[in-house]
Amino acid sequence: MPPLPDDLIAKILSFLDVQQRIGTCSLVCRAWRTAAAAATPDISVTLQLQDTSYQLEERCRSLTAWRRKHGRQAHRLHDICTDCDGWLGHDFAFDTPATPFFHLPCCQLGQLQQLSISGVALFPDATAAAAAAAAAADHITASSGATHSSIGGSSQQQSQPGPGFLPGLSSLTKLQLTNCSIAWWQQELAGLSALQQLQHLQLEGLKLADVLDEHNVQQISAGLAVAVPHLSQLTYISVKEEGLEPSLLQGFSQLQQLRELRLQDFPQGAALTEVMHRAITQLPNSICVLAVTADDWTCRYSGLPSTLHSSSTARLRKLSRLQQLELPGFILQDSPGLLGGLSQLTSLDLGREWYREAAPTFCPPWSSLQHLQELRLGVETPRMLQDLPLSLTLLKLNWLGTERLHSSTAPGVAQLTALQHFEVDVYDSQICPSILRHMQQLRHLDLQDIVGEELPVLLSALQSMQQLQRLSLYSIKGQVPEDNAVHQYAALTASSQLTHLDLSWDDQVMAGGAAQYMFAEGKQLPLLQNLCFGMDHWEGHSPQLFEQGDLARLAAACPALQQLWVLPRMEPHTEEIASLVLLTSVTQLHVACGDLPLRELTAVLFQMSQLVDLQVSGLDAFGLAALTQLTGLRHLFVESRLHQPLLEAPGNVSLHSRASPPDVWSQLQEPCLQDRLGAAAIAQLKAEQAATRERIKRSSKEEATPCKQAALHTCMWDACITVAG
Repeated sequence: MPPLPDDLIAKILSFLDVQQRIGTCSLVCRAWRTAAAAATPDISVTLQLQDTSYQLEERCRSLTAWRRKHGRQAHRLHDICTDCDGWLGHDFAFDTPATPFFHLPCCQLGQLQQLSISGVALFPDATAAAAAAAAAADHITASSGATHSSIGGSSQQQSQPGPGFLPGLSSLTKLQLTNCSIAWWQQELAGLSALQQLQHLQLEGLKLADVLDEHNVQQISAGLAVAVPHLSQLTYISVKEEGLEPSLLQGFSQLQQLRELRLQDFPQGAALTEVMHRAITQLPNSICVLAVTADDWTCRYSGLPSTLHSSSTARLRKLSRLQQLELPGFILQDSPGLLGGLSQLTSLDLGREWYREAAPTFCPPWSSLQHLQELRLGVETPRMLQDLPLSLTLLKLNWLGTERLHSSTAPGVAQLTALQHFEVDVYDSQICPSILRHMQQLRHLDLQDIVGEELPVLLSALQSMQQLQRLSLYSIKGQVPEDNAVHQYAALTASSQLTHLDLSWDDQVMAGGAAQYMFAEGKQLPLLQNLCFGMDHWEGHSPQLFEQGDLARLAAACPALQQLWVLPRMEPHTEEIASLVLLTSVTQLHVACGDLPLRELTAVLFQMSQLVDLQVSGLDAFGLAALTQLTGLRHLFVESRLHQPLLEAPGNVSLHSRASPPDVWSQLQEPCLQDRLGAAAIAQLKAEQAATRERIKRSSKEEATPCKQAALHTCMWDACITVAG
């Protein structure tokens, strides 16, 4: 049988998964390897930081070799090195893993059109880097001797401007660099001017090698200020760096095709005010999205806010294509004139105190913005919320006033029947839930400081929100409803569309026993993935939300649950604690021990082999030692009981592992062995381990419920309690 044509093999392989195509089929023969490369114009690679440094470097070397050989046929290349896998929780603090690095063989990527790199140290081709190092070797040796810098855990010679490699990417139309370190770049970012076909440029969290941290953003701003005016084909530019230089705002007048401009974050001050004024007057008429953010915190410390003058707002009014405007951190000198002349806007973000120079009775001309769909801003008086456009689907408020926000003081908000996303951050006041009575269509609700005595009003409103997907509530004031009204808490889970439920209550608001109504028999929440019962103070007299049988009903109602915070107290019964094992999809767990018996709790955790992230509050030294049996954890944070250290050395315990398999348990074992009680508990655990396994093995032959299985594990802690006591 004659061999198949190369183009036919490539066509057949194009239907396979990329990993199978490149990793397996390319090993068959030389023809198949060539066909696999030809069938892969778009490359997407994900590196996980739970891999060891050696594994990351090996993968990067393999990718570099593959690109060097087959990169000429690639059109789109997307490399991403993700942050540590899983949710890191609230208080995890561990050393950031070393950044992997690899060479980009630009001369072999002549057809590349889209390049997206994230989370790596990016070098040009190794050949170019070696040539630059050789050319600079004499100068380095003569001036200060050999100088080294460490990137990604590997030693490299100090970078010098090497041969131009960016011209090798002359076909590039889209470039995205996120959380990257870059080195050996000729003229650093100024060299981007060689990419004459570039249309999309996105930069965030860059680190220039061999540049001091305090000069990093300054160098980035200076390089972009040189390069951007030469990129006449740009339609999109986004730069997100803390402390951008105002000089970056200059030069956009030559970008006549620019449609979207996003720059974040500039420091507040007079320099920004002056440069911003000149930049706005030079903006091309093609602009559809303008987002420039000034750091609000620098203004609080320096007292020098950045102001947008009336002449600047007059120019913005002339941008007839402008649909999205974001100016957080700026004060508008003529806000009525600006808002009144932008009737085509669909999205507006004005930040916290944009109105500072307005009159106390200021009422923005919202009625002129009849196409507005998203609005984010700070307000100080209810009058500023009059006549809001009924077209709004998203409203995010920073309520800075002293009055209570409710339906009578802000009727304009209560009448937004098309609203789907409503979020309110309250500082010195409160929000009355009566404002929600006619918002049955909401899909996302995030409120702070609910008035406690009006909780029934809130719960009544939630009962009718059957499309709600995300609900976040936080309150620090109020009183618990009467016992005969606790059933109203069922409204918190009235929507079967919920995917995220975050309830952070003070211990005087959430009623005890509320969970039995929230997760009643037959309740179905098939989409719920994140559930948080957080409290400011879980020590002492906290409400006992979970009573006997509640966790079992929760597990039956939420089969897709992945993240669970249970900070309020649970019923300290063995059967209830054992119900945790029914949460088979939960990989991220945060639990407060409180009055829970530690041996039963730890025995159940031992069975939850799917756990990746674990936070435990209120643990003692014995409980900490018992956690060394959890060999599947990648992230562990343990908080001690109040005024009681975990070990002889003070402080909490925070551990993370990138190893495969993870070795958090081994990291934990070391400090425990150095502690008197911890060492004794570990010794007893090892002595009981063989006997316990044998007992579980015998019992597995008999029919047993998960709760009975959990009870069997508790026997391994009996002797340890004696030792710890």
